[in-house]
Amino acid sequence: DQSDLEDQAYQLIEHETYEEAIPILLSLADQKSSYALEALGWIYETGAAGAVDVEAALSYYERAVGEGSTWACHFMGWLLWNDGREKEARTIFEMGAQNNCEECKYELDDIIRCDAEANASELMRRDDYKQALPILLSIAEKKSSYALAALGSISETGAVGAVDLGAARTYYERATAEGNVSAY
Repeated sequence: DQSDLEDQAYQLIEHETYEEAIPILLSLADQKSSYALEALGWIYETGAAGAVDVEAALSYYERAVGEGSTWACHFMGWLLWNDGREKEARTIFEMGAQNNCEECKYELDDIIRCDAEANASELMRRDDYKQALPILLSIAEKKSSYALAALGSISETGAVGAVDLGAARTYYERATAEGNVSAY
């Protein structure tokens, strides 16, 4: 039955006998097994059985997504991201997040945070600290070490309002706690 074949394929993959696993996985893929589609995607993504084939991997992941696999959304999103196709990756992460894939939600939040950091950085580069401030405050709530360090600098220099060394210290300490060692 399908479950037994999935277990057999899993064991073959665990023992790195991919050439033996592939025919079983292909048969399972024809039966719309999400596990088989995800495994085939991974095999082609990593080149575990030979050469890397990004398009084949994407095809299998896409089929698994079509079968309702949120894990495949995560795998496919990362593959697209690493292939330089950020817009497509974001769309896939959004789809996974809408289907309650926690990994996709995390990746999407990270992308949104990075976009906000880039926007704030550009505004500060142009000395538009007033426009950058609400963006920085928003992402600081999500523990962005970049935003916390930038808010520390803004508070320290009085770039927006009065100098507030106490707030600067607090922001720098929080940034350091989030991994920004240059913030303190």
